[in-house]
Amino acid sequence: MSRFIEQLGFDYKRLFARNLKYPFFVMLMPIMFYVLFTKIFTFGDAADMASFHKTYLTSMIVFSVMLGGIMSLSTLMQNDRSVGFVRALSMTPTGTRNYYCSLMVLMTLLNMASVIALSLVSIVVNRTDLTVLNVLGMMGLLIIGSIPVLALSILYSRISSPQLLSIVSNLTVFPLAIISGLWWPLQMFPAWLQRIGTASPMWAMNELMGDWIQDRPLESDAMVNLAGWVAATVAVFAIVALKGRHAGRSRRNHDR
Repeated sequence: MSRFIEQLGFDYKRLFARNLKYPFFVMLMPIMFYVLFTKIFTFGDAADMASFHKTYLTSMIVFSVMLGGIMSLSTLMQNDRSVGFVRALSMTPTGTRNYYCSLMVLMTLLNMASVIALSLVSIVVNRTDLTVLNVLGMMGLLIIGSIPVLALSILYSRISSPQLLSIVSNLTVFPLAIISGLWWPLQMFPAWLQRIGTASPMWAMNELMGDWIQDRPLESDAMVNLAGWVAATVAVFAIVALKGRHAGRSRRNHDR
């Protein structure tokens, strides 16, 4: 446990304390978009606008998760691989377990901070009616829903070229945000594109958080969608971990 705490402290310093632009970028861009869009688009009566403010709040929270995971965290891990840091850790007694767990914990804390920051902006700027329970519920859903995003960031970190990683990340985040209904309602798109959008975990996460803070029953399709993505992600990680453990034992037996 002490080694994990040491790893957590080390990663905190290089992720946040010595790199303030990282959390600043992850939270500031969604906040800017939220304020801009909710002030530009005005329609309907007060009830319609109040609903829109909540809908766009959850969209920008999910967008923040995508920025932090797919674009920022994958770049950090890719750099760790390129300089041999991950390989060096893999040769230690604890391997890379503490490394990945530390980054996942820190990203979860950053995602929770994004929920708080965006919620406060929404309350101050648009006088959105949010309770502490609303915010805590969004955090809980976000912890579960961010699992596939964090898994994708680990996958992308294996791209060897930083330039290629940047291209792939940008081609993933922004198109996926659009087809998942984070920018505009899915009803605006063709039926075939709507089917693709509703299959993404980002759509499910956004839908469930929107239902939660607007006191609607949670969308069953979204729950099935998100549960499927999380289960598949956990299963893949379990298989990879078991194979890695088996390979490690084989190497140790061979060395003997």
